[in-house]
Amino acid sequence: LPVENVSWEDCQAFCAKTGLKLPTEAQWEYACRAGTETPFSFGATISPEKVNYNGKYPYSGGAKGLDRGRTLKVGSLPANGFGLHEMHGNVWEWCQDAYDSGFYGKPAAVELNPLCTAGSGSRVLRGGGFGAFARGCRSADRFRGAPSRRYSSLGFRPAYWPLATSTDPSASSEAAEAVPAAEARRLSATSKTPRAIPGFAYLAPNAQGLPEYRHEQTGVVFVLLPGGTFTMGSPASEPGRDPEETQHEVTLASFLIAKHELTQEAWEKAMGAGENPSQPKGAKLPVGNVSWEDCQAFCAKTGLKLPTEAQWEYACRAGTETPFSFGTTITPEQVNYDGRFPYSGGSKGLVRGRTVEVASLPANGFGLHEMHGNVWEWCEDVYDGGFYGKPAAVELNPLCTAGSGVRVVRGGGFWSFAWWCRSAFRYRYAPSWRLSFLGFRPAYWLAAE
Repeated sequence: LPVENVSWEDCQAFCAKTGLKLPTEAQWEYACRAGTETPFSFGATISPEKVNYNGKYPYSGGAKGLDRGRTLKVGSLPANGFGLHEMHGNVWEWCQDAYDSGFYGKPAAVELNPLCTAGSGSRVLRGGGFGAFARGCRSADRFRGAPSRRYSSLGFRPAYWPLATSTDPSASSEAAEAVPAAEARRLSATSKTPRAIPGFAYLAPNAQGLPEYRHEQTGVVFVLLPGGTFTMGSPASEPGRDPEETQHEVTLASFLIAKHELTQEAWEKAMGAGENPSQPKGAKLPVGNVSWEDCQAFCAKTGLKLPTEAQWEYACRAGTETPFSFGTTITPEQVNYDGRFPYSGGSKGLVRGRTVEVASLPANGFGLHEMHGNVWEWCEDVYDGGFYGKPAAVELNPLCTAGSGVRVVRGGGFWSFAWWCRSAFRYRYAPSWRLSFLGFRPAYWLAAE
């Protein structure tokens, strides 16, 4: 269970003994949002299945639910897009900052690594607790308490600041040296010297801190995902799973993947005006009615690729292990699917019956939009229902090249049942098939540095 009944002063004593810190208020909200701009990291609302709060007081007219009246074990509720658990609810979390209700309007609030050091005798609390109303658990909600106050719903989440903030009165040369000088120089060089990638122009880090690049030929914006190891597939306990979704560890090198599904205007720019097979038409709608073979023709003209199935799931999950990158379920406010068929006993919702413009729904923790729903996305791989059990599936950068005459599609589409939009769900079509809900998201495979 989380430690509770601790004051801000108690937290400072812990930090003095451990070399850790409380997060600044800005660090806390950045971690909580995990790239989202909705009231909660899970979307437009929350439920007691995602957050431990007082379910008798739901958010914005929502349905009432469970009121546990006590803390839960840490890590027992879904993680956000950064893989952080219980950022909403369970216990209120102390932050380093002094509370100042007008701080957001002051110049110090927009400095690098802002920290409020004056304004009141209170200290900031964030996130809400098990007794909080749902609105008190919003990503942006601010509360405060006297630094000596102890209460059963007050806890904290430690942080570590590699380099001191300029506004921290305790900043010193010793604090700066908490990270070795060589490491500090490496971090500085990395931030100032983004990786040069032929055919791409570096833009800036996205809201999640990942570098974005523009493909010079097509104008498509890509996100550079760091290489790493993740668990592909789904656990046996996941509702709606297929037996072929056997969990296994996969390691990938860094790669670029488009920030959103390829648009019709980008398709026409590469393939020629009048060559748009999509219905309905719209410059910012995803291209649809394209086959795997059509995608290969696009890639041949542009030097891009389809993502491998492993790259696609890594990008979709964005560090999560839940059925969806948004948590244990989805809503039509997050994903364009057939809301008449919700996930695992959820509530029915909106049925749009058509595609929506790219980037019009919330991004996942990597800053990628519409990884779930809208259009099914072609992958490079040949479909093999038994591939996850083969040695090739756990090689570096796995790619299935044999096993059937069909190709993998992922993510679900606007007519899909919710469980087809799960991060682990696999489907397939013949490479020549064209359907209104078949589209793609280009990628670019990088050589290891």
